[in-house]
Amino acid sequence: VMCDKRKKNIVIAVNDKPSDGRDISWIWDVDFEALNNNNVNKIYTSGIRHNDLEVRFKYADFNNVHDVENIKDAILRGLDESSVLYVLVNYTMLFSTQSILKNLEAEK
Repeated sequence: VMCDKRKKNIVIAVNDKPSDGRDISWIWDVDFEALNNNNVNKIYTSGIRHNDLEVRFKYADFNNVHDVENIKDAILRGLDESSVLYVLVNYTMLFSTQSILKNLEAEK
């Protein structure tokens, strides 16, 4: 993500279902601060643990984070002609997100 110097929006979605693991304390170990630069326009948090992600970004001193619980809504808000969109999800978000992206592509 950070090697790409284009302007970007990022959707980050985290669930805590049994397949994902209930403990999401790992979000405090991730170097999200690396995303806090001029190439990142907006970050959208989503998934069951969207509120936890929002708090994590607040402590990382981000001011461009938007909380959008529904993953499809987050993706639609992140689509922007002036930016590329990155969608980062954990396991139980993967297949539903893939389906959403395929459907959006088919609508083009």
